Amino acid sequence: MAEPFSDLMSEMTKEQVMADLIAIAQAVGLDTSAWIPGEKVWALLDLFSRWIAETWNRLVLPALRSRFIEYATGKWLDLLAWTQYDRIRFGK
Repeated sequence: MAEPFSDLMSEMTKEQVMADLIAIAQAVGLDTSAWIPGEKVWALLDLFSRWIAETWNRLVLPALRSRFIEYATGKWLDLLAWTQYDRIRFGK
């Protein structure tokens, strides 16, 4: 079943990214049963998931949203209005 578009344009938490990373590891056949908080692998995954979530929410998602008038905000909405509609956005 297809994901709703609004779900694809939503922010991700560190926990969601961590769950996805563990699911990917299990899908490729890795044994994840020993991965518990405090282990080196867990610490690395925690750091990586925090970085991915932060990068997604701060950089990637706003750029993706900027292509759709319903989702664009801030300077991205200004850019969309200017490039697609030849309009300067007033009343910010």
